[in-house]
This record gives sequence, structure tokens and C-alpha cells, in this order.
Amino acid sequence: MPNRLIYNKKVTTGMQAYKLGMEHLIKELDGQMLVYAAISPNLATGRYVYMRRISCDAFKTIENNE
Repeated sequence: MPNRLIYNKKVTTGMQAYKLGMEHLIKELDGQMLVYAAISPNLATGRYVYMRRISCDAFKTIENNE
């Protein structure tokens, strides 16, 4: 039977749930898929993703970034 997430009474905040879910996802992917933070990446995603978008879709070149 696959490893499944279940209700955990120790998880009381959204950040705890996010951490638990992302750790589960990364473990299940086992390095077989690129993990990309596309929408409003923040510090919480840093440890789980391999790359992040650095600009919005309105610009075309790296020179439009500060």
C-alpha cells in the first residue's frame, strides 16, 4: 500500500501542514521530477523546489529585473 498522509493531531498550523505535505511530495518524487515554484514563491518553498521564477510574465528579458 502506498504511503499516504493522514490526519495528524500534532499539526496545528498551515505551515506545519505545508511542511509535512511538501516533505511527503519530495520523498514520493524521489528525484524523478523537477519541482518548480511558479506562483508567488516565498521562503517556505525554498527547501523544496529546484528553481523559481524571477519575474512576472509581463517582461521578456532578464534586464527587466532588479
